[in-house]
Amino acid sequence: MTCKEKLPELAATPAIHPTLQSNIVKGAYPSPPSSPPRAETKSINHEKASQKASDLTDGSWTVPCPSSTSQKGQLEENSEAPNVRSLSDRLGLENWRCGGLTLNKTPCLINIPKANRSKIHQLVESMSSLHESSDGLEAKLDGLAKLVHCRYHKVGKARDLRISQWRMEFPRELNGTKATVITVEQQIRDMIGSVAITCIAEVDPGMPCEQRIGGQKVQNCWRSIDEIVKPEVYFHTHNLNGLLKVLETNMYCSTHEAEALKYTMQWKSKIDKITGFIAEATSTEKAPQTLDLDFSRGPAGFWPITNDDSAFEVIDRCNKSIPPATEIPIYIGIQKVLSNHSPDVQDGFVYIFEVAGNKGLVKIGYTGASVEERLSRWSFDCNRQAVLLYPLGNALKVPNPRRIESLCHAELKHCRVKIYCRVCSKQHIEWFETSPQKAIAVVQKWSHWMRKRPYEERVLRKGSKWYLKEIEAKKILAMQEFMDTVAADSALQLEESGELENEDSIPPSGGYDSACHTRLRQVGGLNVNESIEA
Repeated sequence: MTCKEKLPELAATPAIHPTLQSNIVKGAYPSPPSSPPRAETKSINHEKASQKASDLTDGSWTVPCPSSTSQKGQLEENSEAPNVRSLSDRLGLENWRCGGLTLNKTPCLINIPKANRSKIHQLVESMSSLHESSDGLEAKLDGLAKLVHCRYHKVGKARDLRISQWRMEFPRELNGTKATVITVEQQIRDMIGSVAITCIAEVDPGMPCEQRIGGQKVQNCWRSIDEIVKPEVYFHTHNLNGLLKVLETNMYCSTHEAEALKYTMQWKSKIDKITGFIAEATSTEKAPQTLDLDFSRGPAGFWPITNDDSAFEVIDRCNKSIPPATEIPIYIGIQKVLSNHSPDVQDGFVYIFEVAGNKGLVKIGYTGASVEERLSRWSFDCNRQAVLLYPLGNALKVPNPRRIESLCHAELKHCRVKIYCRVCSKQHIEWFETSPQKAIAVVQKWSHWMRKRPYEERVLRKGSKWYLKEIEAKKILAMQEFMDTVAADSALQLEESGELENEDSIPPSGGYDSACHTRLRQVGGLNVNESIEA
């Protein structure tokens, strides 16, 4: 396909990120990039090119890139579309292992579930005749990663790298021959790579700084990359140089952010090579009219300081179709936690918080330190403002907060969600799709029970373990009665302490509604036999 034939494929991309609007310098238009001499053999329809070049805001340009060794056999002019077995082997699926890149830079060896294998075969079969530019390929590759990768590698860097490798295995027709191509946007993203959550500076030769840069800087890096891959940026030296400096500056911790930039010029050179093919085809035509960005506040001050309030990326949910009134699955989980002999830990706090933009989701965790310190660290890592729901005021520590947390998680298991956070590169698993009132009721119930010190330490030949006291161990043999008693005792204690009547104890998002208040009086807290759907 010639450069002329590529021009009609252009379409407008999204405008520059809204937070960049204040960085626009009114009336400043950059000069079009200089270009190498045009080869005499090229023929371009200048009328059509001029019309389209002025609208050049699309990142869908495709540029030839070197094929992998495994593709040599497909680059023959008369090669056939790969069959399912061949494609499956080239995608690295022949041994039915996850294959995601581990922290040790080796492929993950966790087996792919047998239930997924027929789905994988069907999906690979549906892709066997596709090319790199085929509609729906990205969605299919994303679906394949979800089926192939284990729970540790379904999202994040491992997933992105694997999809990038898989994409290279799909050929495309270009000028009558098979050649592997990917979009300019994807090539730039692949060249820059994933954003690290730790500082990229070296404290000594070969010894990187391990300090976290914080969620705000990680988010600034992703924002910068999202702008760099747009034509209105990579076609204009001023915008590109400025945003590359912003990107690298945000990759350093506060200790090293003033150091001389080392990677900006390397990135600029590589991007120029990637985009040179397009610049040559359009440089004599009208360039995109893009305003200069304002970098007067310096690379560190370019992006505004804001907390992320976007919706979470929920990657998994427990089966909420299982009625909470069905005591068996809930009771089994609770009984397992109660019978665990793991050592009890120091006293601490069980806390509940929520974040803006994600109403109906609460996090239940524990800490041996102060709650404020824990929430501050979480907010720094994830760049989200944690709003504390429980405990409020001058709360007292509870014994064995880790076991209390586990009991709460077991009781609310059917409400549990798994969240991927691109900012801290972690999967958060302690979030629940339920109301703050119901979460608070569960935490209060188990905290009250644990204050009775139902466990005792038994010294063994090798160390010691914690066991339920004999009287408590007998109680859990009849789980229904045990749960009713725990709930009733909690409600009585809350009423005697005035917590049910005290409006100051109501959390910011509403506290106990009248129905919840009535239920607590009637059955003594949140009964497992009662629906606790969000």
